[in-house]
Amino acid sequence: MVIYADVLVIVNMIVDYFILLLSAAINKAQYKNFRLLLGAFFGGLSSLYIFLPQQPIIIELLYRILTALLITFISFGFKKLKIFVRNAFSFLLATIVYGGAVFAIWLIFKPNSILINNTYVYYDISAVLLIIISVVIYLVITITKSILKREAVAAERCDIVFLCENRRASVKGILDTGNSVTDIMGDAAVFFVSDQIFIKLFGNNFEISKSENKNRYRIIPCATVNEKGILEGLRCDAATVICDKKHFNFNHPVLLKSNTKFSDDYDAIVNPEILMY
Repeated sequence: MVIYADVLVIVNMIVDYFILLLSAAINKAQYKNFRLLLGAFFGGLSSLYIFLPQQPIIIELLYRILTALLITFISFGFKKLKIFVRNAFSFLLATIVYGGAVFAIWLIFKPNSILINNTYVYYDISAVLLIIISVVIYLVITITKSILKREAVAAERCDIVFLCENRRASVKGILDTGNSVTDIMGDAAVFFVSDQIFIKLFGNNFEISKSENKNRYRIIPCATVNEKGILEGLRCDAATVICDKKHFNFNHPVLLKSNTKFSDDYDAIVNPEILMY
């Protein structure tokens, strides 16, 4: 079979892009499409490894792991080690599942349109068929994400207990996937809370509490689509999040002042990623 380098790179780029989408859906990871495309492009370029002579299995394994780590870094970035490892593992898992399925087809049917060397796959198929396959994969991923989203509805609400010296605040919270604010300096859990929580824990609203609790005062850099800035908050002593009958304990979390009004049925917003460590 004649292998065309441009077809090899493009096909593997498309496949890697959908594997990254599937990985993000399974892992519920936040992503930007342009970063996934960059990661997929790098994955497509890495497939040129197929032109090398057959390598020992240990070399192939190390090359695959290194490539997966780089693709993960390009696609999802690096916020915290645990998050990065989780993203890399989900990408490796999705790749293994996909690769296993292709290898099974190759072993059973021995199609002339598929060539495997150095764990990379070359597809000698038409552009129309490639588009059809890509659409099918996209539909599968969309359905998978929809199912995962429905399963997560019951866990969108949670109970939270905040402790500060001899004060205690038991509140309802909401898990918000749009909230990805983290304490990049202190590595503490971060919660957005209403002003009522500051009153319960510190005896006053935020503006008065921050002047009376300077040792607890924290600022956290943040960025949105349109601007960059800082958020103000106070550390409490501990917090426990109860979600889907599971308890998650945090020491010295940061409570941030929310600039938006809370609904009547919750007083805190939780970044779901802190419940996945």
